[in-house]
Amino acid sequence: MIIMEEIMPASEACLECNRKRYTKFANDNIDKDKIANFLDEVEEAIVKAPYQELESTWERIARKYVKSDDIHKKEKEIYQQCILSMKDDIEKMLDESDDIINDAIKFAIAGNVIDFATRPDLTLEELKEVINGVKNFKFDEELYAKFIEELEEAKEVVILLDNVGEVVLDALLCKKLKTVYPDKHITVVPASYPISSDTTAKEAYESGIADYADIVPNGNDIVGTYLPKCSKECIDVLDRADIIISKGMANFEVMSGSKYNVYYFFLCKCKFYCEALNAEMMQEMFISDKYSNVGKRMEKTWKELGRTNE
Repeated sequence: MIIMEEIMPASEACLECNRKRYTKFANDNIDKDKIANFLDEVEEAIVKAPYQELESTWERIARKYVKSDDIHKKEKEIYQQCILSMKDDIEKMLDESDDIINDAIKFAIAGNVIDFATRPDLTLEELKEVINGVKNFKFDEELYAKFIEELEEAKEVVILLDNVGEVVLDALLCKKLKTVYPDKHITVVPASYPISSDTTAKEAYESGIADYADIVPNGNDIVGTYLPKCSKECIDVLDRADIIISKGMANFEVMSGSKYNVYYFFLCKCKFYCEALNAEMMQEMFISDKYSNVGKRMEKTWKELGRTNE
């Protein structure tokens, strides 16, 4: 099994991306007389942090300064409620679809536009525009056929959740999967603790996903399903999976190259990934380790960004 465990400093590009975010957070949320101390403390910690833990490193420090366990709570509630308000209309469109699973996947991918790391200033109007534009999404037809073939044979399906709001569309995907394939057992994996815009069990239950899937949190506060820090219960769920649906770039970052049979659903929101995957910025991505040659395509980019595999 390939698991990223070796501690290696992140690239300057990733550090700079995080610096922009925590500096903006400080200016917007921390008392002016404490900002300098916060930035110094974060800078000292973040330059030693491995690539996979940049976000969690500075957010842990931020929690102390704002005295909150969920530093993005207000923003998360806004996006969650926005998608919840659209849920019924989206489901009506799905129920009229000629390929309900295909279109449910497209909506689930569209929800990935919510991302505090790459789209911190996303407006609700922009969010709705992306979701309403799913008719323009295109998949590799051969890969989609492979996915359906494996899905039909699978007994255990696992979905690695990503962002709040997005999880509402994941709930619709789960509902339609159970409608078409009622014998499938589905488990979804949210974050155990608030981190960035990631879904926790709280938002997962709000989405209604528990009506169609078991909820097993990953056991940590690191963005994505970072295997070395996942709970035994979470790893057991992954080990039983016949097919894993991985939502978002963070899960793609930490799951790619693992032993699991993973299909990745996300919007490409990082210029380094766009270059490696030959994708446009914000392009819908439906790829797999097994069939899309992801490891070879991403090898150079992983190295540049500071990711190392054991």
